[in-house]
Amino acid sequence: MTKQDPLTVARQMAARTLELVRFEIADAWKAYGEAKAAVGEVNRISRNDRHDRAISSDRYVVRRRSAAFGTMNRRRGHFLRAHKALFAPEAALLALAN
Repeated sequence: MTKQDPLTVARQMAARTLELVRFEIADAWKAYGEAKAAVGEVNRISRNDRHDRAISSDRYVVRRRSAAFGTMNRRRGHFLRAHKALFAPEAALLALAN
């Protein structure tokens, strides 16, 4: 087994971590967009669109809207946490570059 330069290994690890964080950000952004679309769908449900009151009562719409907003807020939080996680590997790469 050959001995590797620790600086090279650290750079490779930081680059890989940065790549993984970018993938996580992309996935979180996609999930947030889908959650926003679900909120829009729920907000478009009006009384005129609901023909059968037994199926889509006012309480059902309120519960569904609440669930959609809760999901959207969780997805936004996940995106923001993933975006904050981007700073650590970027800082590591900058420190290792010098």
